[in-house]
Amino acid sequence: MGQKRVHFRLTKRGKIVVTLVSTTLILAGTVVLREYPGIKFTLGINSPSAVVNASVEEDEQGTIDRVNFQDSYLASIVRPYNPVKIPITGMNTAVNDNKSTSPEIDEEFFNDALFIGDSITEGISAYGILDGANILAVKGLTISKAEKEIETIVKKHPAKIYILLGSNDLLYGMDSEKFSSDYMEFIQHIKDKLPDTKIYIQSIFPVSKNVEGKKPLLSNSRIDEFNRDLRKKAEQQGVSFIDISYLLKDESGIMNKDFTSDGIHVKYKFYSIWLDWVKKNS
Repeated sequence: MGQKRVHFRLTKRGKIVVTLVSTTLILAGTVVLREYPGIKFTLGINSPSAVVNASVEEDEQGTIDRVNFQDSYLASIVRPYNPVKIPITGMNTAVNDNKSTSPEIDEEFFNDALFIGDSITEGISAYGILDGANILAVKGLTISKAEKEIETIVKKHPAKIYILLGSNDLLYGMDSEKFSSDYMEFIQHIKDKLPDTKIYIQSIFPVSKNVEGKKPLLSNSRIDEFNRDLRKKAEQQGVSFIDISYLLKDESGIMNKDFTSDGIHVKYKFYSIWLDWVKKNS
């Protein structure tokens, strides 16, 4: 898998289309970019001027798998344009229904949905998979920080809410009992103001062996413990629990290397699998 450093300088509001041919840029708008052949991006930013450092990762076919940002404040700027479907490997065939390519995303199904989460969830809008209006995601988001977003959630008035939180709480050393209790309180506070909204908990994603070594608080054993407690509490309170970790684990019970570049975040090709599974379990 190749990796190149890419530098973006954005000096115009709104969306800008940039086409890169060989090592030469053809620009529409005021963007300065260098060295990335044969890929088209759509860029957009809310601030009038910014500099972004990003690394682009390719799969074996030369298709973009992931764009990594130095500053997640700008994580919604870049998405691949019209990406090619990528064959899925290492997945349970029952989950994949024996298909060899990523499933299509039913955008209409998620028109009235809101995804709440951290930098993992940010990717849904960063890659242009769903509109940013359907995403409430912030790098480093925890349950306690999510509580401060309830008024924003209520203003959006979604029919469906999908929550993915926990990785950052694990890193802060929170125990599973307090985490699951705080999680249910957070959901109850939403229910009090949005009684007709259907709420779904998504399981915390597994991590790679390398991440476990560097971040012992984010071990797969702790993640599994948190997910068990979450599922138990969800069942007790009648909240739907969607097991996403099932899709991501390899035979050893850790993050499948085919779906991650850093052992924590997922590649572009996993998002369609993820959202298809969410729809099937909604």
